[in-house]
Amino acid sequence: MPAGFWVGELVAPWEALSAEGFENLLATPGGRTPDPQHESMPPAGSPAGAAWKRFKSTGVLLAPRFLEDFGPEENLAAIVIPGGYSPVAQLPGSAPLGSLLRAAMRRGSVIAAICHGPAALLAEKSPGKDWIFSGRNVTCFADAEEAAWLGERRPSLLVESALRESGARVEVAAPWSSHVVVDGNVVTGQNSPSCTAFTQALVGRCRSRA
Repeated sequence: MPAGFWVGELVAPWEALSAEGFENLLATPGGRTPDPQHESMPPAGSPAGAAWKRFKSTGVLLAPRFLEDFGPEENLAAIVIPGGYSPVAQLPGSAPLGSLLRAAMRRGSVIAAICHGPAALLAEKSPGKDWIFSGRNVTCFADAEEAAWLGERRPSLLVESALRESGARVEVAAPWSSHVVVDGNVVTGQNSPSCTAFTQALVGRCRSRA
């Protein structure tokens, strides 16, 4: 199954933060143009489809920033990681992202991730050092949801299990229900149905730290 980002989980926070006056930047490993997860493409005539069209018209997808160009000195208000299988496949082993997350946590920036996006928090893990998200209350795409969604297929890692085994306190609700966990500056959402509540929580945390 081709991996990509989940459209609504990128577009909704992007538009909400833009409306609040924040400058949004899109960054990917190597500055590669990201692909949307096919299953997440909204119907053309729907409100979500209109939002996707507006987002594409900005041109940011065609020229993302290099993730590697963002050093620990970056004073970012928030780091937002959408779901989809690309974050699972590409981000847990990203040393540049790990360094960026570590610095952002120490600065108190908002760290927000939804669905499969929390897999990216594993990028901060390094041998012989405490994981900065150990003991944090988070949620993510549940193992039960993964089994129901993929059937006989298997992802490169199960996000819930991987976060729990790494030391996070993972809280998951019933499959496909809206569920958001806020622990200080860390905001996580369980799945795509959580996107509205996740975006509201993200904006609220950004407002309080602006």
